[in-house]
Amino acid sequence: KKKNKNEQIAICEIFVIKKQDDGWSSPIRLRDYINLKGFTTTHPCIVHTEDKEILYFSSNRDGGKGGMDIWYCARDLKSNDIDFTFPKNLGSTINTKGDEITPFYDNENGVLFFSSNGHLSLGGFDVVSSTGSLTNWERTDNLGLPFNSEVDDYYYVQKKNKSGGFLVSNRRFDGEKTSTTNEDIFEFFNPVVVPDIFARGSIFDNKS
Repeated sequence: KKKNKNEQIAICEIFVIKKQDDGWSSPIRLRDYINLKGFTTTHPCIVHTEDKEILYFSSNRDGGKGGMDIWYCARDLKSNDIDFTFPKNLGSTINTKGDEITPFYDNENGVLFFSSNGHLSLGGFDVVSSTGSLTNWERTDNLGLPFNSEVDDYYYVQKKNKSGGFLVSNRRFDGEKTSTTNEDIFEFFNPVVVPDIFARGSIFDNKS
């Protein structure tokens, strides 16, 4: 809500563009039941299953647990239409009275990563994860250090080859940044796991 008449509040909406032979289409606004008037709809994350396209997003629309919540809707991949199902809240395992934002879904392992200031954190927004899909989720886990800090950490994404990923944070670092005023993009790398190699054979003496 506005504290005074001069205060400006940003309202976000989700649009889609289609790849065509001659380039990209003009932006198409998703339906009113997704981009509800007067509410923010933002941070889209698309997941493809065998026959469905699932859209996870964050919104402060009515019917949530409080603040910004993560919601999902779906559509048939075979359809050329952009009509999604009516959005559903991911439930109280994911959403809290605080804010849940920037969802990223690892479809290969069935893990949702998102940032929250309502779950237990090191400070501000922390990146947490939960295994599941749609409205069925296991208990959330905080990713801990070094992904999270005493300030805000969000927009966690992984590279397709799982070698690492990126996140955004306003943390201080290496004496180069002494304030938490602005955000920076950080890259992280997953450790390379080298499998144990065993050999089996026989050793012979050439003379005997």
